[in-house]
Amino acid sequence: MNNSHLSQQETRPLLEYWHIIRRHKWAILSITAICTIIGLFIATTKTPIYQASSRLLIVPETQQILFSEDAVQGTQQLHSFYRTQVEILHSRSLAAEVINELKLSRHIDFLPEKPGFIKNLGNFDENGKAVKSEKQTLFSKDELIGIFKSHLRAQSDMNSEVVGIRYEGKDPAMTAKIVNKVVDVYIKRVELAQKQTKQETVGWLSENLEIARKKLVESEAELQSYQSRANIGDSKEEDKIKSGKYGNITAKLLAARTKRAEYEIRLQQVKGLPRKIEAYQTLQYVLNNTSVQRLNDKIGVIKRNLEELSQRYGHKHPKIKTVKNELVSAKKRVNEEIFNVVDSIEKDYELAVAQEREVGRIYEQMQVEDRSQKGTRFNLAKLEREVETNKELYNMLLTKLKEADISRNKGKINIKIIDRAVTPAAPFKPNRKRIITVAFLLGLLGSILLSFFREFNNKTFKTGDNVAEITKLPLLGIFPLLSKKDLEHSAPERLIVDKPRSTVAEAVNNIRTNLMFGDGEKSPQIIMITSAVASEGKTTVSTNIGISLAHLGPTLVIEADTRRPRMKGFLKVPDEGGVFEYVAGKTTLKSSVTTDPTVKNLYTMPVKMKPAKPIEFLSSRRFSDTLLLLRKKFKFIVIDTPPVLPVSDAIVLSSLVDGVILVVGAESTKHGMTLDALHRLQHVNAPILGTVLSRANPKTYQSYGYGYGYGYGYGYGYGSYGNTAY
Repeated sequence: MNNSHLSQQETRPLLEYWHIIRRHKWAILSITAICTIIGLFIATTKTPIYQASSRLLIVPETQQILFSEDAVQGTQQLHSFYRTQVEILHSRSLAAEVINELKLSRHIDFLPEKPGFIKNLGNFDENGKAVKSEKQTLFSKDELIGIFKSHLRAQSDMNSEVVGIRYEGKDPAMTAKIVNKVVDVYIKRVELAQKQTKQETVGWLSENLEIARKKLVESEAELQSYQSRANIGDSKEEDKIKSGKYGNITAKLLAARTKRAEYEIRLQQVKGLPRKIEAYQTLQYVLNNTSVQRLNDKIGVIKRNLEELSQRYGHKHPKIKTVKNELVSAKKRVNEEIFNVVDSIEKDYELAVAQEREVGRIYEQMQVEDRSQKGTRFNLAKLEREVETNKELYNMLLTKLKEADISRNKGKINIKIIDRAVTPAAPFKPNRKRIITVAFLLGLLGSILLSFFREFNNKTFKTGDNVAEITKLPLLGIFPLLSKKDLEHSAPERLIVDKPRSTVAEAVNNIRTNLMFGDGEKSPQIIMITSAVASEGKTTVSTNIGISLAHLGPTLVIEADTRRPRMKGFLKVPDEGGVFEYVAGKTTLKSSVTTDPTVKNLYTMPVKMKPAKPIEFLSSRRFSDTLLLLRKKFKFIVIDTPPVLPVSDAIVLSSLVDGVILVVGAESTKHGMTLDALHRLQHVNAPILGTVLSRANPKTYQSYGYGYGYGYGYGYGYGSYGNTAY
């Protein structure tokens, strides 16, 4: 249920927009048609323009990247190259050459436009005679070039080596000729420029190559002379020898220092221990000594033999004694060897220190010798670098000279025509379909926007919901706009009598039903009907509601609009007097009230004579007493009053009635007017029953998305509104 309600709320704005478009459909269609016709006129009257195009494949030549490190240029260089080619195609000299070769100065594209019909209308002399136009003048050379360049377009693709050339003109055949001529002139110019550039390049390279050769010969001779005087070879050989010497001496010095440190550690360990065999046996370098290891292995063998003999013989057996003596002798030799190893540590340490000093002395001597030869080596390296630089420059120039000479002999042009221009079969512009489509869409969208603008700035009441939403009052009913067919043989104030089965009759009965069965405990007896301003249909609503209420009992319709009375136009006015005469006591009630001849229980009290001061008349005690008297004689009393805003009559009468109905004119009354009238009535605590939307056009109402019509065809069968029972 909630989802259905939300869906209706979401679709309602779209429906409202659609209804706005439907209401303004004829304006939208008219504006759209006018814009489409204008677009059609523009599309058909514009001069057709043709476009011819050609495409060239332009590859940068080797000579243009002659001094680049790589064979392929960088991205920035390529972009600059293609921008240069485009500028050449747009150059003034190229345009002038094409114009001269094709003799374009008298072509249709380069002739001044003749004045049109509208411009010629103003060419009259003082006597009103037409003035003949002067002989058509031609454009100057600069102007011709400007026109040519404005029609020519050359563009390069950033991701390819293709350059496109386009030209727009009125003559399709000449357009293609111009593009092809531009291509031919461009290729001819590039070929000529390349030949000149190659000749200049070869000459420059040859001259500088000879200079580089002389410098190379001089630098090589100077290097050889210096090597002979200094008695040295080249830097690479010297560096190789020097590197080998320093490598060997450095390795020896490192080994000597390592050995000295090792013996120094051993010596410190021995000095820190007591001179006992038990303390020396655990030293690692003692255990690692080969002699000690060999003697310990021998002791192990003797111990295993002794264990085997002990299992066979007794302790006093001669073999066991012999093995034991061997074991004691071996242990003694091990101890002696351990003491020898320990005693040799100090000697080994002193020898290592002496070796370290000697190797260090040799290293220092080599460094002194190197420092003494530093200046010689620096000068040698300088001369060698100069020779190497001159050699590289010479080889580079020689290579480039060979490349340039080969390129000159071949004479290759790196420009290829991919597509030549052909005569265009159809105009390039104007695009008639696009112009007409754009004009149609602009007209359609513009007219729709204009419709929305008018709709949202229209502050009148359009629907019943609109009235109820803005006034915050109940909507009692809708009184339709009367058509010519409705008014045939009938006055609008008596339409419910003359056409009882019409839509209007059903609408009035619906208002009566809502009035009788409202929120109050009982139905109002005295009902005042008013409006915010004049011409909202309150008199028509008043009389028709009075006729409808007459079917429920005696009903009196009082015309209280003394300024603009209308009832005498469609009712029989009493001869003796009306409402003013009766209140003033000049006539009796019977002579002031008219009985309707066709509607039973319907009585009217119109205005016959206008009072001089209407507001004092309506606010008098006699008028209020009159209403009290009439309340006793009639079941319902309907009072038609003047509008609220122009005069205060309705404000005064609102305190004497049981209920007030405010009539609102559809699509005519502004929101502010109605709200102002309500504010005035509410300020005096008027008993407002609700509102009635009058003059509601059924077609317009349907365009807001509301069905309309009360012709349900119930067939009450009440025939006419005669004095028959209802």
